[in-house]
Amino acid sequence: LKDVDNEFLRMNANVTYEFTRPGNDIQSISFYSLKNSGEIASTIEVLNNRSKLVTSDPEGIVYKYINIWVGKAGFATGANLKDAVVQFKVNNSWIGENDISPESIRLQRYDGTAWEALPTELVVNTPNYAIFRASTPGFSSFAITADKTSVNSTDTKLQATRSDQLVDPAQTESVDHVQTQPKSSNFFVPVIAVILIGMFVAGYMYRKKK
Repeated sequence: LKDVDNEFLRMNANVTYEFTRPGNDIQSISFYSLKNSGEIASTIEVLNNRSKLVTSDPEGIVYKYINIWVGKAGFATGANLKDAVVQFKVNNSWIGENDISPESIRLQRYDGTAWEALPTELVVNTPNYAIFRASTPGFSSFAITADKTSVNSTDTKLQATRSDQLVDPAQTESVDHVQTQPKSSNFFVPVIAVILIGMFVAGYMYRKKK
C-alpha cells in the first residue's frame, strides 16, 4: 500500500506531512526544513513482509514493516532537514491479542547495515489505537515492533516475587506473641529461693538466742 503527500518546503521552517489512507499506520512525519526546496513529496509504503532492502529481522514482535521516503534518493540528508519525527498508531486489538505492553512498542529503523531502536514515546491511548511518536535521524526502511515479554508473564513474575517477600501474618503474630510473653517462671525462682534462705537464717538465729 502506498500513501503520498506533497508539501512546500521553505528554509528554516517546520513542515508536516499527514497521511490518512486506510491501512497506513503512519499518521504523519515532520521535520525542520533547512532550505527552500520547493514542493517535495513524501511516500509511505506499507509492506506485507520485510523490505528487500533489509537483510535481517529486527528484535521483538513485528507489527508492520514500512518504508518512508522523503523526496528523491539522496534528498533526506542533514543538509536539507533535521529533527525528523514519525507519528504512528498501533491497533489495540493487536496489542491485546499478543498480550503486549504499549510501553514496549517502538519504531526501529534499518540504517543500511543494522536495525536501530528509535526513541519512542506513547502519546495517547484511544479506544481503538495507541498513538506513538519516534525521533529518527533519517528515512528508509522501518519496523513497528514490541518486546516479546508479555504483560501477563511480567505481572506473574512480579506477583511471585512479592509473594516470596511477604510474611504470613499468622506467623508474625505468633512470633510476636511468644517474644512478648512475660517470663514469670524464670523470674520467681530466685525470689522464692532468697525468701526460703532468709526464713531459714531467721529461725536459726532465733533458736541460738533461746
